[in-house]
Amino acid sequence: MSKYQDVAKQMVQDYKELEELTQSNPRGIPHTALGEKYQIDSSYAGNLWRGVRMGILRISDNTKYGQAVKQMYKDNIVKDINNLSYKAVDELYNVQGNAGMTLLFGLEASTKYKSHHKADSNIPDEITSEHIKKAVQDYNKNTIVHRFKDSTNYDVIIDGNRYPPKAIIGLAARYVTGQVLHPLDFNGGIGTKCFRVLQREGFAIVPKPDEPTHPDEVSEKEVHYEGAVKQTIVNRYERDTKARDKCIEYYGLKCQICLFDFEEVYGELGAGFIHVHHLTPISDIGEEYKLDPIRDLRPVCPNCHAMLHKKNPPLSIEQLKRKMK
Repeated sequence: MSKYQDVAKQMVQDYKELEELTQSNPRGIPHTALGEKYQIDSSYAGNLWRGVRMGILRISDNTKYGQAVKQMYKDNIVKDINNLSYKAVDELYNVQGNAGMTLLFGLEASTKYKSHHKADSNIPDEITSEHIKKAVQDYNKNTIVHRFKDSTNYDVIIDGNRYPPKAIIGLAARYVTGQVLHPLDFNGGIGTKCFRVLQREGFAIVPKPDEPTHPDEVSEKEVHYEGAVKQTIVNRYERDTKARDKCIEYYGLKCQICLFDFEEVYGELGAGFIHVHHLTPISDIGEEYKLDPIRDLRPVCPNCHAMLHKKNPPLSIEQLKRKMK
């Protein structure tokens, strides 16, 4: 184990102290102070701390080093740490001066910390949908002190809006125990109690918005208007993530034709995945119209989505159901 891995491990053990210092300083804890505390180069100390915070809180700063460790987390590169050189990691994440490996050492240490963290037992079983909706009000008003940041990979849809799942559960716990849960008190992610409670109470967990995986899917814009065609490599339509979210919140994540559920079959890989189908093809709409996500959209799996479009005009949901054997 290198001295930097030893320091990263010590930072994890000192995490609560360091996090309090970070939170109390608008610019974060000075790297010079970290360097002095752990007797190493201040830039290395700063990158170790970035890695530790990314692993524990799933947050990073907007510097190129912060973005590099965020990508490391998404790539799950920690599993390959013993096969990587300092130079290789720097080149892979476009950083210099051994910054890549020090970021990775911090991420590795925090991952080991998380495995020993007391998590699910802190979340009260008694949390209800009413508690969750009250937590949303608290989150929107920003009147309750908490340390949650925006989520990294998943959101929970509540009343048509996206929220960070851990923040909502942390705030909802107050209505059962009288105390807000903070980021270190429990884990988030697919399969955790945090997500299970939200799903149990009828709220959909979905991945962060990304590019649509089918040309007829909905993506981006606040007001629900569709139909304006613009030419890129192929014709694309103005899309609306909010419309997709409201459709999924209402109908759920199972295919409305074959009832396939991606999370049930593929676990975390399939969590939150589904296509959204327009009952009236946008290409048939000559002018913009106000989209009703409940009336005009349905969640369907990619196979059923493709079958709907095998005919022109597309089959209806009921027509395709009748064709299933």
